[in-house]
Amino acid sequence: MLTANVFTAFRYLPAESGIIGFLRSVKGVGDILPRPTSRAEARFFFWPLGQTREPDVLLELRVNDTLYHVVIEAKYHSCPSDRDIEEIDGEEETFLWGNQLADQLRELARGEYTVWKKGRRNRTNRLLIYLTAHPARPRNELQTSAALYPEGASRLFWTSWYQVSDYLQRQAGEFRQFPFDHIVSDILTLLELKQFTTFQGIRPLPALSVGADSGCFWTGRDTLLPVFEGIRKPPRLSLPVQGGGFWRD
Repeated sequence: MLTANVFTAFRYLPAESGIIGFLRSVKGVGDILPRPTSRAEARFFFWPLGQTREPDVLLELRVNDTLYHVVIEAKYHSCPSDRDIEEIDGEEETFLWGNQLADQLRELARGEYTVWKKGRRNRTNRLLIYLTAHPARPRNELQTSAALYPEGASRLFWTSWYQVSDYLQRQAGEFRQFPFDHIVSDILTLLELKQFTTFQGIRPLPALSVGADSGCFWTGRDTLLPVFEGIRKPPRLSLPVQGGGFWRD
């Protein structure tokens, strides 16, 4: 649901400053995906079918008359859907299968994706984005996948839900007009509820109106604390015999 809500909202933002801008903010992606010089297009396909795996989102981007396909494998609090590594005899090669990211990297290079009622998508300029809830790069998961399929390691990139929030925070000025302001606000609210926010700096304290009688702390006056005078004796109690069973045993 987190993936569907966030990327459905991205779908209704301008492609240049929305999904393409976010992807270009991911480390390394900007070297492959260029900045749009004219109106760009973005199509979103959820849960496309690969040969062995089903990633979360397939983005079909047209940037400067070039077609790009970006596969998003999104996680919330789960790890990759790995299985026991098996050696598979394919039509052209024998390969190791079972690691989710390595399997998807192989499909990026050698396979096709089928999307619901839209046919197949080819292998044009494909990238795999691993989107997780980690606050820092999950090196072990990425290195394991790259080792199992080194030919595709240059097409594997990582980002986090925190970076989605940070990017939209920085781009808030680009989405001041209705309905984009509402869409971005909804995404940021959802990410904040999921606690995917980073430190945004210290806000200045509100102005305080302090008068002469507001207190000695604000006016700099000294305060005399009461002096300890010992423990006082309890008062003498005068109770009749008929005061109750407690007093009479």
